[in-house]
Amino acid sequence: MKYSLVFILLFTEVVSSTGQDYFSNILDISKSSILTKQFYQNDDNQILVPYDFAQEGTNSLLHITNESNDIQEYEFDNLDLSARPIAVSDDYIFFVGENPVNIVDTTFTVIKMDKDSYELLDRFEIGIQGKTSTTLDIEVLDSFIYVLSFINRFYADDDSIHIELTKLSFEGDLIWQRKFNEDTDYSFPYGLSVADDGRLLLSGDVEPKDKGGRFPFLMKIRTDGTVVWNHVSEESIASAQASVRNTSLTDGSYIMTTALNRFPEFFSEGLHDNPPYFIWVNWFGKQRQEKIIYTPRHHIPYYYGVEAGKGDYFYVHGKFENITVADERDRRHAHIVKYSNDGDSIWVKNYQHPDFVEDNAGYLIKDVNEDENGDITMLIDIYRTQQPTKVWLLKVNENGCQGTVDCDEFFITSVLDSEILPSTLTIYPNPTSDYFTINTDEKISRYSLVNMSGEVVQESAYERAMQISTKSLPSGMYIVNTVGEDGSRASGKIMVKR
Repeated sequence: MKYSLVFILLFTEVVSSTGQDYFSNILDISKSSILTKQFYQNDDNQILVPYDFAQEGTNSLLHITNESNDIQEYEFDNLDLSARPIAVSDDYIFFVGENPVNIVDTTFTVIKMDKDSYELLDRFEIGIQGKTSTTLDIEVLDSFIYVLSFINRFYADDDSIHIELTKLSFEGDLIWQRKFNEDTDYSFPYGLSVADDGRLLLSGDVEPKDKGGRFPFLMKIRTDGTVVWNHVSEESIASAQASVRNTSLTDGSYIMTTALNRFPEFFSEGLHDNPPYFIWVNWFGKQRQEKIIYTPRHHIPYYYGVEAGKGDYFYVHGKFENITVADERDRRHAHIVKYSNDGDSIWVKNYQHPDFVEDNAGYLIKDVNEDENGDITMLIDIYRTQQPTKVWLLKVNENGCQGTVDCDEFFITSVLDSEILPSTLTIYPNPTSDYFTINTDEKISRYSLVNMSGEVVQESAYERAMQISTKSLPSGMYIVNTVGEDGSRASGKIMVKR
């Protein structure tokens, strides 16, 4: 079995009633077992989406599709894409991956393409210093390519994993290769980005020799490969959901996103025990602040990536699942949150595609791109049991909506129609502006309100049929959590509108 690479380049234009170019497109992909990575969107709104698929042989395709469904195809041989495989310069597009034919891979491949014509210009095969290697990310800075890999010495005397960064010219000449965190038992990289000062940011997790557990780190690296600083967090991460992503914010600081291990204390308190965790690091490599996203135990957010916005805000994106919802069709959503640079939630949106609601599909936002006017394009994988994965391109406005100026609803089952999912509590009036009441036959002792950032904004003892005030709360969706006199727990949602 070999793994191949497919690129889909498509030009799409669907004009909404607002006059903006919004769209919601399921890509027409004939292959099964596909896995998307990220996308590139050019000034002409053409979108280049690379993905892997499993098949016999080595065919790899580049599809160019316009609104008339004209298709051109390019073929690439023997390339298994990296997790973040695209980097773009003024003149070129670069892709990075490995040769899937090699069981013990000691090289990686960079493909060079003309940015305007999509002509294939060159292909570089670069050796790795370790025993086995996997490439993860690629960036372009000035006139050089930087490729992030991890070195696995599984076939050697020790089974440690360490990080390697390779610098290349645009012609494929090797400038240098550097290893990082070699003094640790284990170090795994997740993300490479360009900082605002023209240096590189590398994030991942590390297992120091002097203490157990894995800890997120953010490292700033000069273009000669020397380290400016390396910030290692004191918080242990959840290995199952612990990808560590990073980006630069407009206020000069940097942010890492990952997930913590809070079992069993969070579990016993009725909270999700692998909560998302944000770390802000200042220009000097010192931690500025942190934020833990608290959610009820059965409300499970997973953040796949973080992207800086054009203004003083950033986006985190991935998926959300509420396993307490009775109807399985309403459990899983594509998930994105817009935060201010200080970590205040601006809005939260969860999307389902209307064509796949009956399939009980799962969703994952793989990549996000913001236009200068604030419009957002998202690349979303749609997973269905024993059926091929679908690829969804969705473009919305600066409020996460399509076809309307604003949409406050937390759950959106269509890009044009919205609804609030049913909950385990009956809450009325809903939406509300001033107060609400919980209608239940159960004896409730306490209640709390949690905003979409996971912050408890209100909590108190509860008396039967009491009116709970929302006058001090800003508009938005809130989770209502209750604790019964017998210790039982329930939750619902309330929409506050002004």
